[in-house]
Amino acid sequence: MSKRELNLNPLFVKIGNSELTYWNGNGLSGSISKNSQWTSRFKGVVGDANPIVVASVVPRLTKKIRALTKLHRVIELKTNSLRFDGFAYTKTLGIDRALNILACSKVLAVSNFVVIDFGTATTIDFVRRHKHLGGWILPGHQMGLNALHQSTGLLPKLKWKKTKEKLGRDTRSSLLVGSNQNSLALIERSKVIMESCVNKTSAKHENFSIILTGGFSKLLKVPEALCYPQLYRMAMEAIWMEEKYASPKFQRPRA
Repeated sequence: MSKRELNLNPLFVKIGNSELTYWNGNGLSGSISKNSQWTSRFKGVVGDANPIVVASVVPRLTKKIRALTKLHRVIELKTNSLRFDGFAYTKTLGIDRALNILACSKVLAVSNFVVIDFGTATTIDFVRRHKHLGGWILPGHQMGLNALHQSTGLLPKLKWKKTKEKLGRDTRSSLLVGSNQNSLALIERSKVIMESCVNKTSAKHENFSIILTGGFSKLLKVPEALCYPQLYRMAMEAIWMEEKYASPKFQRPRA
């Protein structure tokens, strides 16, 4: 990065499956649903930002961003270009999962952890001593409900919401309770798997953290878990600071 770029104010853009999220260091932040109007709305927030730092899981929208911002420099973050040697399978690990791992390991400074991202899809990644062991990808809350509605004749279309009920009394409540309990069971199963990964071959017991992120994570109250709904944001800012300064001092946010 040249000296000329050190004073630039970047616009961060995270392109997910459901929406585009943007922010900068001057208080600008927001999200845009990916409908027919998103391009005009995005043009309105770009302004004179330069560079535009992009992390995307939707390649075709990344191309559109580049086309819309020809007068700006676009830096696309990719897993295999990140300065972190703890990733496994860098050719196939999505940037969304990579950013979650990077944020937990470098910004939060946690060495052993399971990070669970409750977004459009649910992703779970297991990390021991800053090394990625692997993970899972499952349908997200809303995606699961949508699939049940679309694949059956009678199950209704529902919008996911949190429920404290443990048993459904009718079809609608059973769907919501089932989705909620599935998430809680997933967290518990992740803990069992991580315990075996961490302590199976270790003579000394090692602790680990359960870290939740993603849009639905703040709705799930799990006492023993840390919740950071926007881990990707922490990671993208840390990457920028690492590029901008030789010895960045990361501010660890509170859960």
